[in-house]
Amino acid sequence: MTERRAEDGLISVTVNDGKYTIQQKNAGNWEALRYGDEWPAFRDSGPDNLHIALAYEVAALRERLGSITGEAQFLLARLDEINLDDETDDLIRDWNGHVEPSIARLRSLVGAAE
Repeated sequence: MTERRAEDGLISVTVNDGKYTIQQKNAGNWEALRYGDEWPAFRDSGPDNLHIALAYEVAALRERLGSITGEAQFLLARLDEINLDDETDDLIRDWNGHVEPSIARLRSLVGAAE
């Protein structure tokens, strides 16, 4: 789970079912944890630039995945609601007002992820 602390923008990334955590304590100060405790390998120097860069990458990818998932869920809900038996302008309005914009947003998110 990735957690961006909204009040200060600091990053905390946990992977491997909670085994490893890298978190920003304040600007420029990071710590690495193993099972929630100080990780001895990083006791003296803290995480290096590679670990920090990977934490940022994981956080960004998880945020992007959340956006894609949310948009896909919205689109599927709109598709479930559309009555394809409706031969009135309501079908066109529903499609143009709810489905097509969501498809465009999802295409944009997926395209940006490639």
